Amino acid sequence: KKSEMEKKMENFVPRLIMENTGLASFQGDIAQYFLRWFNDPRIFLHMGDIDQFPFSAEDVKRYIEAHRKDTWIIVAKEKNNWIPIDYSGLFIRSRHRVGIIRNAIGEKEYLRKGYATRAKILTLSWAFNECDLVSVISSVSSSNKANSELCLKVGFKECGRYKDARFEDGKRYDEIHLQITRREFYEKYPNFSK
Repeated sequence: KKSEMEKKMENFVPRLIMENTGLASFQGDIAQYFLRWFNDPRIFLHMGDIDQFPFSAEDVKRYIEAHRKDTWIIVAKEKNNWIPIDYSGLFIRSRHRVGIIRNAIGEKEYLRKGYATRAKILTLSWAFNECDLVSVISSVSSSNKANSELCLKVGFKECGRYKDARFEDGKRYDEIHLQITRREFYEKYPNFSK
């Protein structure tokens, strides 16, 4: 068996890179990471569309198999290695050419250091340049101020709100819907336009 340090030092080679942040496809034994991330109450609290908690190894395995094509591992550059720090997913509604984005940073030492911002920009670049989407939507609990502020910073605009639609930690919160179009993304990030 690998030690925790050996597991952490696995090199996840990213396909999309922005500075010290990358998006890598699922590779190696990623279940161990998802099992830890999804069972972190801090992360689960804001996962609005998933009701089960805690996650079993079998639950994580099913999630991974279902999302191999639409979810990336967010990786951080540490010396010569890329370290997995969480995931960024894009659930595509092909007929409408619209995506629903979600992401998290599970490794606490990487919070508030720009990794989520760069991962969201990279995911949007993939959505508009490779998946040919016309817009991407994010659904955020009003309790998750960090994520709603991140979306606004990246260029999303609030486009709707469901009152008291989220129940978290014994309280009701609004569900905020934010959207960014391909045109808005290219205007804000011309270096990422086709």
